[in-house]
Amino acid sequence: ATHEARARLAMELHDDVGQQLTGMSLLVSAAAAQADDSDLPEDFRASMSEQLGAVIQLASEVSAKIRGLHQWTPPDWLAGLGVLGACKELVEQAGNLYRVKAKVTFADEDSVKAAVNKLPASATEHIYRVSQEAINNAVRHGGASAVEIRFELVGSTSLIEIWNNGTGFDANDRSPTKGMGLGNIRYRAQALGAKLEWLTGTSGNVRIRMLLP
Repeated sequence: ATHEARARLAMELHDDVGQQLTGMSLLVSAAAAQADDSDLPEDFRASMSEQLGAVIQLASEVSAKIRGLHQWTPPDWLAGLGVLGACKELVEQAGNLYRVKAKVTFADEDSVKAAVNKLPASATEHIYRVSQEAINNAVRHGGASAVEIRFELVGSTSLIEIWNNGTGFDANDRSPTKGMGLGNIRYRAQALGAKLEWLTGTSGNVRIRMLLP
């Protein structure tokens, strides 16, 4: 039980703070690129580039250390939003943080709302975290500029699909940079009792699909 609790704590830190650090690194990288292309004196540009590079490196180191920490505060605010509200909040945050086009769509909004409202309260956090991890991976590793969380019904089953236009990846990758994030998605899908599908290739347009029971 202690091992499982620690794994969960590390996962929550990775989900929350990791996303924010990734966003910060992207913004700093953009600032560094703008500074390098500016008409500022060369020595000033070199100094600024070095300092901004140090910030990016520090963010990367902190992100790596977070994976080994075991301090977590439960995100109680998620329960009050519900599944759809939480996902809408997520895409708004992603759009602002990562400067990507992000949206939530529905095949039939009324039917979807009726179905997801029947899900247990614990499902909200798992669906939110899977979507968050998928978006974070899409931007950080896939260079995505657009993401979408889509809800629809397939018979009596709820389907959640997270799409992005980034480059593809190997779903079996266990490397430190990707393995934990993909492992988080698998863990939460299993907790939901959901069937997980990865539709990806090297040509891009990645889709992660969860079929809920």
